Amino acid sequence: MDDRYELEHIPPETVRMSQILDLITCYIAEEPISIMCDLRRTPFLEALVAGIIADGTSVMIIDLDTNNVVGIRLGLIVEDSLIGYAADSIFNNLFHGILWLVDKEKHEVFANIIPAIHESVGFKHPRDTFEHLGCSTMLTGAFLCVAPAARGKGLGRELVLASEARGREKGATHSLTFASGFYSQRVFSGLGYTKESEARYDEIRMKDGRPLPNLDKIDPIHTSFVYFTKDLRPQSTTE
Repeated sequence: MDDRYELEHIPPETVRMSQILDLITCYIAEEPISIMCDLRRTPFLEALVAGIIADGTSVMIIDLDTNNVVGIRLGLIVEDSLIGYAADSIFNNLFHGILWLVDKEKHEVFANIIPAIHESVGFKHPRDTFEHLGCSTMLTGAFLCVAPAARGKGLGRELVLASEARGREKGATHSLTFASGFYSQRVFSGLGYTKESEARYDEIRMKDGRPLPNLDKIDPIHTSFVYFTKDLRPQSTTE
């Protein structure tokens, strides 16, 4: 990575929250699922991001010339336990409850789109992935994004590697991630992630049989949704 950039852990009480949210605002304007759901920057989204950062596994890259955040990878540790499932259930219920209060119409769209996409790649519940991978602690990720002016420099790769390192420190032996766009899929494939399954957006149908909305507004380079996993344990080598 160029000396112009510095990679840092994002502390829960970061003073750079405004810059992080500015970058996420740029991200959701391009990201396929955000476009389908017509997501915007709202107090709800800001609270969601703050909640993820509080987990302590998120990382960012600072442009030292401008002192701005130019890349982020938000992370969460998920455990295969009743407590872990309870926490996940509470988080999801709060997520849907707050979104319903803020925008009932958008909640209905979101609640139809996300299950349809997850089901299309065979993902129903985290416990299924725990059983599949034979692990008890996983790193999950969200919002892998790099500012347009800083793209093409390998920063996405550095962010994912740094997030993995934070996950290992917190006991994660595996990583689970969903990649909704071409560029993030290329990053994860290049870092040894296993493609568990993939579904084309134009072939996915929601529960009522309708296709996903707003596909005509998405950059044509983003054609599919990929479910990735990776073993984060040190790999043994033989002489």
